[in-house]
Amino acid sequence: MKDLRISKREIIYPEHKSASDITSGLLHGFYHKGTFRVNSYSFPFVGYVGSESIGEEIAIFDRVNMNRAFNGDIVAVELLPQCQQTEENVNGNVDGAKACAVSSRSFGRVVGIIKRNWRR
Repeated sequence: MKDLRISKREIIYPEHKSASDITSGLLHGFYHKGTFRVNSYSFPFVGYVGSESIGEEIAIFDRVNMNRAFNGDIVAVELLPQCQQTEENVNGNVDGAKACAVSSRSFGRVVGIIKRNWRR
Protein backbone atom coordinates (compact mmCIF):
# COMPACT_ATOMS: atom_id res chain seq x y z
CA MET A 1 0.00 0.00 0.00
CA LYS A 2 1.39 3.39 -1.02
CA ASP A 3 1.92 6.02 1.66
CA LEU A 4 -0.09 9.12 0.64
CA ARG A 5 1.35 11.46 3.28
CA ILE A 6 3.52 14.32 2.09
CA SER A 7 7.19 13.73 2.73
CA LYS A 8 8.96 16.32 4.87
CA ARG A 9 11.50 16.75 2.07
CA GLU A 10 8.99 17.04 -0.75
CA ILE A 11 8.86 20.50 -2.33
CA ILE A 12 5.33 21.84 -2.40
CA TYR A 13 5.91 25.38 -3.66
CA PRO A 14 8.36 26.59 -6.31
CA GLU A 15 11.27 28.70 -5.08
CA HIS A 16 10.84 32.47 -5.14
CA LYS A 17 13.02 34.32 -7.64
CA SER A 18 15.93 36.36 -6.27
CA ALA A 19 15.54 40.13 -5.78
CA SER A 20 17.86 40.81 -8.73
CA ASP A 21 15.89 38.44 -11.00
CA ILE A 22 12.63 40.12 -9.99
CA THR A 23 14.03 43.62 -10.58
CA SER A 24 15.38 42.61 -13.98
CA GLY A 25 12.11 40.89 -14.91
CA LEU A 26 10.07 43.94 -13.91
CA LEU A 27 12.29 46.24 -16.00
CA HIS A 28 12.07 43.99 -19.07
CA GLY A 29 8.32 43.34 -18.73
CA PHE A 30 8.55 39.62 -17.92
CA TYR A 31 7.01 40.14 -14.47
CA HIS A 32 4.31 42.48 -13.21
CA LYS A 33 4.19 44.10 -9.76
CA GLY A 34 1.01 44.51 -7.76
CA THR A 35 -0.84 43.97 -4.50
CA PHE A 36 -2.11 40.43 -3.94
CA ARG A 37 -5.77 40.31 -2.89
CA VAL A 38 -7.90 37.36 -1.85
CA ASN A 39 -11.68 37.56 -2.01
CA SER A 40 -12.99 35.61 0.96
CA TYR A 41 -16.40 35.24 -0.70
CA SER A 42 -15.11 33.56 -3.85
CA PHE A 43 -14.00 30.01 -4.45
CA PRO A 44 -11.11 28.94 -2.15
CA PHE A 45 -7.59 29.58 -3.38
CA VAL A 46 -8.45 32.36 -5.81
CA GLY A 47 -6.45 35.57 -5.69
CA TYR A 48 -6.04 38.68 -7.79
CA VAL A 49 -3.16 41.05 -8.42
CA GLY A 50 -3.97 44.55 -9.66
CA SER A 51 -1.26 45.43 -12.15
CA GLU A 52 -0.80 48.94 -13.55
CA SER A 53 1.64 47.65 -16.18
CA ILE A 54 -1.07 45.74 -18.08
CA GLY A 55 -4.04 47.77 -16.84
CA GLU A 56 -6.11 44.90 -15.47
CA GLU A 57 -6.26 42.36 -12.68
CA ILE A 58 -4.32 39.14 -13.00
CA ALA A 59 -6.17 36.10 -11.64
CA ILE A 60 -4.18 33.62 -9.55
CA PHE A 61 -5.77 30.19 -9.12
CA ASP A 62 -4.52 27.40 -6.86
CA ARG A 63 -2.27 27.43 -3.83
CA VAL A 64 0.81 26.47 -5.83
CA ASN A 65 0.41 29.51 -8.11
CA MET A 66 -0.13 31.74 -5.05
CA ASN A 67 3.31 30.57 -3.88
CA ARG A 68 2.94 31.49 -0.19
CA ALA A 69 1.60 35.01 -0.83
CA PHE A 70 -0.92 36.44 1.64
CA ASN A 71 -3.56 39.13 1.28
CA GLY A 72 -1.94 42.58 1.01
CA ASP A 73 1.56 41.41 0.00
CA ILE A 74 3.30 43.28 -2.83
CA VAL A 75 4.22 40.52 -5.29
CA ALA A 76 5.85 39.91 -8.66
CA VAL A 77 3.66 37.91 -11.04
CA GLU A 78 4.52 36.03 -14.20
CA LEU A 79 1.73 35.78 -16.77
CA LEU A 80 0.80 32.25 -17.80
CA PRO A 81 0.01 31.30 -21.39
CA GLN A 82 -3.69 31.93 -21.96
CA CYS A 83 -4.67 28.27 -22.31
CA GLN A 84 -2.53 26.94 -19.47
CA GLN A 85 -4.74 28.28 -16.71
CA THR A 86 -8.47 28.40 -17.43
CA GLU A 87 -11.62 28.95 -15.47
CA GLU A 88 -12.22 25.19 -15.44
CA ASN A 89 -10.06 25.14 -12.31
CA VAL A 90 -12.65 27.31 -10.58
CA ASN A 91 -15.99 25.90 -11.63
CA GLY A 92 -14.92 22.48 -12.87
CA ASN A 93 -17.58 22.20 -15.56
CA VAL A 94 -16.10 24.35 -18.33
CA ASP A 95 -14.50 22.61 -21.28
CA GLY A 96 -10.82 23.66 -21.53
CA ALA A 97 -10.97 24.57 -25.23
CA LYS A 98 -14.14 26.60 -24.73
CA ALA A 99 -12.66 28.45 -21.76
CA CYS A 100 -9.55 29.28 -23.80
CA ALA A 101 -11.61 30.78 -26.58
CA VAL A 102 -13.95 32.69 -24.27
CA SER A 103 -11.65 33.93 -21.51
CA SER A 104 -10.04 37.32 -21.95
CA ARG A 105 -8.82 37.40 -18.36
CA SER A 106 -5.10 37.29 -17.63
CA PHE A 107 -3.85 34.44 -15.47
CA GLY A 108 -0.56 34.30 -13.63
CA ARG A 109 1.55 32.88 -10.85
CA VAL A 110 3.48 34.57 -8.05
CA VAL A 111 7.23 34.32 -8.65
CA GLY A 112 8.33 36.39 -5.66
CA ILE A 113 7.17 38.46 -2.72
CA ILE A 114 8.55 41.99 -2.88
CA LYS A 115 7.11 43.21 0.43
CA ARG A 116 5.16 41.32 3.07
CA ASN A 117 2.04 42.84 4.61
CA TRP A 118 3.03 42.32 8.24
CA ARG A 119 0.26 42.91 10.75
CA ARG A 120 1.05 44.70 13.97
